Amino acid sequence: MKQQKVGGSMKKRRLGSLEVSETGMVCMGLSHGYGRIPPEEESVATIRAAYDAGCTFFDTAEGYGAALHGAGHNEKLLGDAVRGFRDSVTLATKFHFMGDAPEGTDGVESCIRDHLARSLKNLRTDHVDLYYLHRVNRRVPVQAVADVMSRLIGDGLIRRPHPGMGPVTSGREHARRGARRHPGLGGPESLQHARARLRT
Repeated sequence: MKQQKVGGSMKKRRLGSLEVSETGMVCMGLSHGYGRIPPEEESVATIRAAYDAGCTFFDTAEGYGAALHGAGHNEKLLGDAVRGFRDSVTLATKFHFMGDAPEGTDGVESCIRDHLARSLKNLRTDHVDLYYLHRVNRRVPVQAVADVMSRLIGDGLIRRPHPGMGPVTSGREHARRGARRHPGLGGPESLQHARARLRT
């Protein structure tokens, strides 16, 4: 990835067509998963402090915190936090097919559009910059998902020219094959791995 130093010590990188801060913030831990869950006011302040430090890339998901707080909790925190500077940041969120897989092409599109509509409301925005399929469901043809993503991009609901896939363990090539159906779409903008390792 090509790096550019901007402001203080923060750098920016290219993520496909996106320019994002080298250090992004995954907001999941503000709703569940890693020890103490901070109060909502503290969570919002933490996100804003990250932005003040130069972070412009924020990652969330409709399902983060769902078991404890209900679906969309983490997205709502992020949406509240970035009010006033939403256009200065890159927002990434995710959806997955819950319960039974939708049937037929119309069912897949309706399901994805419903998920995205809820996420946009939670995030207080009219578009997301990067939209991930959170888990590959083998009962849902990835080509059908790519078809819908292409239309959502055309509608301006997903701002960037490619969708994302993640977290990915073994489905990387499966995802790429689905995206290849759309020459103008290219491939996934981002593949998010299920595990990230930090070397110090």
